[in-house]
Amino acid sequence: MHMFPSHPGPQKAGPVKRTPGRLPRVPFTPGQLSALEDAYKMSTYLSSEEANQLAYSLDLTNTRVKIWFQNRRARDRREKREAALGTTTTTNGSAGALTLTTAAAALAPVGHFAYFSGQCEFAPGSPPTGSSGTDRKNPM
Repeated sequence: MHMFPSHPGPQKAGPVKRTPGRLPRVPFTPGQLSALEDAYKMSTYLSSEEANQLAYSLDLTNTRVKIWFQNRRARDRREKREAALGTTTTTNGSAGALTLTTAAAALAPVGHFAYFSGQCEFAPGSPPTGSSGTDRKNPM
């Protein structure tokens, strides 16, 4: 048997370090996730009593159920935002011009939609050229 001290074999990872007093992360079981998703489909918000009942039936704490619902609502908002921006944004040939949707334009600061759509030039801090400015309130 040959030993190569300069090439140690696979090593086991040591214990994961965490903040003192913090409990290890315990993932939800597939059954718990299924029940939480089913409850979420019924209502995206739970009353205190509903949260307590669901927590009891799934052998979870009330806090874990509430945080799961908060995170699930945040995921819904993020996915809707990404869908509004991502599904209809396309590139145009090798020029790399963008086509923005109305939803994306609504999320962009004033002046950016005209800039990206090629309708006019835009210099930050000044109104877009080609616009009379009559449709905007004068900030002064």
